[in-house]
Amino acid sequence: MINKNLELISYKAMQALDQLKFSGSPFTIDELAASVKGKEEKPTLLIDFLTIRNKEFKKKAGLDITHTIYEKYERSQRYTIDFIEKEFKQKNYPLVRIDSKFLEKYFQYLRGTRKIGNNTAIKYMTSLKTLLMPAIQTGIIRNDPYREIKFRSKTIHKGFLTDEEIELLIRANLKKCRSGKDQGPVYLLLLYRPCL
Repeated sequence: MINKNLELISYKAMQALDQLKFSGSPFTIDELAASVKGKEEKPTLLIDFLTIRNKEFKKKAGLDITHTIYEKYERSQRYTIDFIEKEFKQKNYPLVRIDSKFLEKYFQYLRGTRKIGNNTAIKYMTSLKTLLMPAIQTGIIRNDPYREIKFRSKTIHKGFLTDEEIELLIRANLKKCRSGKDQGPVYLLLLYRPCL
């Protein structure tokens, strides 16, 4: 009877060890013991974590942060959900598996699939970092993946309206919208700085 119990414990220990080894994440002896005893915690999933974080930010919207910033975090979550579904064919993703390769793929997804410009994609990466920061600080994400990668913003040279384009705007009848209804006064603000 004792030998059968020892065999069962040994079998469970080997199963738990194999499971932890093949998970690809580093683990401690305490995590192995918890797994053998059946007390292991369910892995924290990325989308669940982002949902909780966005609920926290929703409470702060209009108080500590602007509604626009909250909407940016919401959009970040939507893009992350879409990315996981397209890239990994899954509905969710383990938080512990987020690394620099994941972030690089996400950045390429933003640039390629979403057709977002470089500097805006960097802002989304920063938003995701803000959302993930508690997971990084508490060790759910064991190594800060943002330390391993650097995204560089690009200088954008914006053009200016020509004198002809400014004149065309001044002469345009801007009181009526596409439906033809009068929308009341429409103001056009032109900042003009003559060449010195």
